[in-house]
Amino acid sequence: MADTYVKSFADKRPWFARHKQASPEIRRRALWVSTSTETRGGIATYVRTMQQTPLWLDWDIRHIVTHRDGSKLAKIVVFARGALLFVVELVRFRPGVVHLHSASGGSFVRKGILFWVSRLARVPVVMHMHGCGIEENYEKSPMAIKATIRATLCGAKAVVALGDGWAARLRAIAPAARIIAIPNAVRPDQRTDQSVVQAAGCKR
Repeated sequence: MADTYVKSFADKRPWFARHKQASPEIRRRALWVSTSTETRGGIATYVRTMQQTPLWLDWDIRHIVTHRDGSKLAKIVVFARGALLFVVELVRFRPGVVHLHSASGGSFVRKGILFWVSRLARVPVVMHMHGCGIEENYEKSPMAIKATIRATLCGAKAVVALGDGWAARLRAIAPAARIIAIPNAVRPDQRTDQSVVQAAGCKR
């Protein structure tokens, strides 16, 4: 995944993320945005899993929380704080890529706002779609909102779907979007000898 990041985004960094001379010693930087890792659900589980992989250190990933469980007021406060920190990190941290983890509904609205902030800063964005509800929300939305959803998906450098079926539904919404299917990461408790597994399977 790190190599994919390099090929996709290394030459498209914003002006404030470029250095006078390219050097292999320059650390890669990525800014991730999602719900808190303390919440329940697939996004939090995915982020926690990725925090335990070499990618997290290789890309010097900074994680910003824009949502957590709680009252409506608490959620508004968390988003406001996270959005402010996001802008600060865009300028101070100078990421090469922003990775937004989104579901549908309010989650997509929050990430959509940060997406357009990133576009203004000329930082490429990966929209990682974890929920399937956006299809229903899209169908029920007025034309102006539909156009905004399409523009957000099409404006992303890449849109990650969790499977081929979900990728197809996203393409129906935004045919011009760059959509790829990547299943959720899973961290096994221990390594499995595949030759033993295959041998056992042949005996059944």
